[in-house]
Amino acid sequence: ARIDLDAGSFYDGKRLSLGFTPMWTVSRYLELSGFIQWNKVKLPERQQEYTATITRLRTKASLNVKLSAEAFVQYNSAANAVATNLRFRYNPREGNDLYLVFNQGNNTYRFRAVPDLPLMSGRTVLIKYTYTFVR
Repeated sequence: ARIDLDAGSFYDGKRLSLGFTPMWTVSRYLELSGFIQWNKVKLPERQQEYTATITRLRTKASLNVKLSAEAFVQYNSAANAVATNLRFRYNPREGNDLYLVFNQGNNTYRFRAVPDLPLMSGRTVLIKYTYTFVR
């Protein structure tokens, strides 16, 4: 586990941040981690201040050296949004990797704007292949 405390400037104001990151390696094939961060932001020139909490959950799984997957979910209370990321990796041989990545954003408080925000703020599906050239 890790604990972080950070204070300093933030744009034209100040920010105080406290974070906690627990990690658990269940086995050599599975790793779980979490994250929670509390932020207090003050912007005196704008006469604004707010508190935001960010929470994350991450899972990494490896079936073997050639096949792995990672799942990541994050909630941001200031943006009222959830972000999800899933990544699958296949390594057919050393220096080559094939990734399939899925990203999605969701609005958790859709009725804060007029007109109402959509449930989903974005979705992306990516395929990436890397190849290492050897002389």
